[in-house]
Amino acid sequence: MKLFSVDGKFLSGFNKVTDLVTLNLLWLLCCIPIVTIGASTSALYQVSIQIVEDRDSYIARSFFQAFRENFKQATIVWLCTLIVGAVLISDMFIVSHFFASSGISVILGLLFVICVLLFAGSLYFFPVIAYFRNSTKKIFTNSFRLAFGRLGTTLQLFLIGLIPMIILILFRDNIIVGSFLIVVIVPSLTVFLKSVLLAKLFKTLKVNS
Repeated sequence: MKLFSVDGKFLSGFNKVTDLVTLNLLWLLCCIPIVTIGASTSALYQVSIQIVEDRDSYIARSFFQAFRENFKQATIVWLCTLIVGAVLISDMFIVSHFFASSGISVILGLLFVICVLLFAGSLYFFPVIAYFRNSTKKIFTNSFRLAFGRLGTTLQLFLIGLIPMIILILFRDNIIVGSFLIVVIVPSLTVFLKSVLLAKLFKTLKVNS
């Protein structure tokens, strides 16, 4: 019986790995147009949470179903985030390179704080789209509420998000292996680890629709 138990755990783990590899490739494929990154990421989170919760699903079918369902809302959120982020970074560059006054440090500090606020909220944008049925306005407000109301979880999500960078550093002398891992599994593995935290958090919450 123990052998069967071990085999069961091994096969279950192996299936999860193959699911994550499949998810990773689907996510990369659907991110290629750039404008669809939001929809692809929300679909990645939705299927990852299903895996965490052991909900039966066909990976490819579930991914594309989530992609279609979340496309409009996730694309709006993604484009808004991209535009605001680009404007903030551009403003910081312009202020730091083309202006010289005693108030520059204050302006740069304010812009940096806004960037941090946006980044913290963005950790929740696509998971919230994947898990809840909210209006677009509620996605933003609930995401920022979670980001600063659950600082411990936000910090853990940030640290998990450093995994791709750590992989690149560890394999800096073997860029082929590092690139292979980044392409094949690291993004979906990162989202899966985040989903473990988020699935537990979301179950304890009542996010207003």
